[in-house]
Amino acid sequence: MASVTSLTLTDSGQRYTSVPNVIIAVPDADSTTATATANLDSTGDGVNYVAVAEVGNYYTTVPTVTFSSPTTDSANATAIVSATDSDRITGISIVDSGIYYTTVPNVTIGVPSLDSATATATGNMTLDGDKLSTATLTSAGRYYTRRPTVRVERPIDSDLYDKTTFIYKKFGYSSLHHDDSTDTTVLTEFVSSDIFDSFYAEPANTIVETSFWLYLDSVKASTILYNNDFRLHMDSSGYIGATYNVFGTIIGDSAETFSLTKYNTQTPISTGSWTFIQFQTLHEDSSNLSTKLRISVNGSYDSTYNISAGLETDSNYNFNYYDSGETITFGADVDSNGPRPIKRDLTKANIEDVTRSFNGYLDNFAFTVVSGESAFDSDQSIRIPDSANDYYYNTTPAIQQKFDYGQAFILASFDSGVVTSLLVTESGTGYTSTPTITIDPPTGSKAAFRATASASVNSATGKVSGVTVTFPGRFYDSDVNPSVTIDSATGTAADFRAQGTAVVTNGSVTSITLTDSGQYYLTDPEVIIEGPTGTAADFRATGRVFLDSDNRKIRRISLIDGGRFYETVPAVTIEGGDSTDDFLIGETASQTLSSGVVISGEVAKWSDSDNKLYLIHAGANDGDYHTFVTGLPIVSTSGANGNVLSVSEDNKISENEQNEEFSPSVSNELDFLDFTENNPFGDPENN
Repeated sequence: MASVTSLTLTDSGQRYTSVPNVIIAVPDADSTTATATANLDSTGDGVNYVAVAEVGNYYTTVPTVTFSSPTTDSANATAIVSATDSDRITGISIVDSGIYYTTVPNVTIGVPSLDSATATATGNMTLDGDKLSTATLTSAGRYYTRRPTVRVERPIDSDLYDKTTFIYKKFGYSSLHHDDSTDTTVLTEFVSSDIFDSFYAEPANTIVETSFWLYLDSVKASTILYNNDFRLHMDSSGYIGATYNVFGTIIGDSAETFSLTKYNTQTPISTGSWTFIQFQTLHEDSSNLSTKLRISVNGSYDSTYNISAGLETDSNYNFNYYDSGETITFGADVDSNGPRPIKRDLTKANIEDVTRSFNGYLDNFAFTVVSGESAFDSDQSIRIPDSANDYYYNTTPAIQQKFDYGQAFILASFDSGVVTSLLVTESGTGYTSTPTITIDPPTGSKAAFRATASASVNSATGKVSGVTVTFPGRFYDSDVNPSVTIDSATGTAADFRAQGTAVVTNGSVTSITLTDSGQYYLTDPEVIIEGPTGTAADFRATGRVFLDSDNRKIRRISLIDGGRFYETVPAVTIEGGDSTDDFLIGETASQTLSSGVVISGEVAKWSDSDNKLYLIHAGANDGDYHTFVTGLPIVSTSGANGNVLSVSEDNKISENEQNEEFSPSVSNELDFLDFTENNPFGDPENN
């Protein structure tokens, strides 16, 4: 396939008024697509070079070059744990880098293998007196994701503990609280040794006192405390009374007994403040039944009452208030075991009212026995204690219940899934033995302590280049190697095929520039070059005409572009010029007006030197007078033609004759003179 190398002028033509166009026929070669072959690098799996096998033709734009995809099968990357520190993962090694990775894959490490069923932390405590002093962690546990709660055993039974409160107390930590009329609390429920272990009426000159502090929520007829032989109670006005059994006469095998009630009528108690109450008996002589009784409220009392308690040595007739083996009950007397009170107006009290519990708080109960005393103090107020350990007559009580029971509290600290320490935040009180502690089990799962890692990818090779541990995790058994899973590659073989750019010269692909060698080729890849987007007309040869302005003929013709892809010599056409013969004398020349009217005349003369045409006998086909006009062509019967540039008239016979001189253009710059006669009366010689 060739190009046009030269143009030869075979006819100069004539009558050119402007430079004509040269039209060379389009190339006649069939359109073909370029082809190429690729060769692999002998030392690798990429393309080394590309050779153009067929250059193709008619390429006006750079075609796309496409290589076939590599044929190596996809392979996932794999890795293993290679280093650990205690129960943590510190290193991961690549076993297989995989291929076709275009994005960074996720790395998943197996969950820890240490058992979670035995993961609860444990600890123990030591006491200092009745308080917790230290807490020691014995097992840190595992899988803790938040601070666990440490539960410390209460100092007493939970039901009893719930009857105590720290909201109101006279001394110490807490007090006994009764907030319902049916509340009952037995003294020995707190401490089993809180019972009377002897007959306290036998020694002479002995004062026996029951004392306590009372804070009322409401004033009502109710029982404060009782046993089988006496009841300490309150009436609806807040006066404290003591009801007790007395000995009468022996009737048969039984004793005639009845109950008596004595009141403190000096000081009624009210709500909203603490009141100190003392119930005292004084045994003057063990050989008789003489006993004195006093009821004091905040040190105030009525008088000393003489009462008879009966024979302590005969259980059938013994109404001693503190028999051996008995205890005290606070609050409601559900079974009406205590003696029935008499009102201050000497009528019997309603049993339902008097057996219900007080509503309020009771603190620092004490049962005290003082020997060698023959009389009560005249000033009872000096015996009001100032503290929980201010004892009556400086004598340690035989039975004392302070109701000081406080639960200890421990705060646990944790870090990295384990409990790290135990801190005693509240020592509590009332402990008689070392309590147990329970640490809540972990709330975390094995997955919460799974190690994590991130992968890195070599974008040039599509391989996983490394795995870095981002979180070492915890609780991995050193004898059990966890799994490491790397996600599959998201790329395909097509992402790693070779790439190249075509170089187009003169409409043909002359070479392929390799921009990416690609990877993972097992055989030479196929190279596909896009077909040409141009046509034969885009590669047509072009030429130029040189005109001789003097004679209006072509002087020479030259080649501008030889074009491409000619298989045969193309035809060359030069536009314009006048190849028709000159106007002939005697023939008819006609011009068609815009109205459709045709004006005709006989050619009288043609002057090719100045392009003037002379016409005579001019007339129109509609019989009316018309004149030739400029800008329209005039054509003779022989085929000669030209555009009229100017029109003039020369009447040489008479004023009635029309003689017009026309100056038209025939083809290019061809002028002529046209004489036209259009006399309605005819020529003179014919008249």
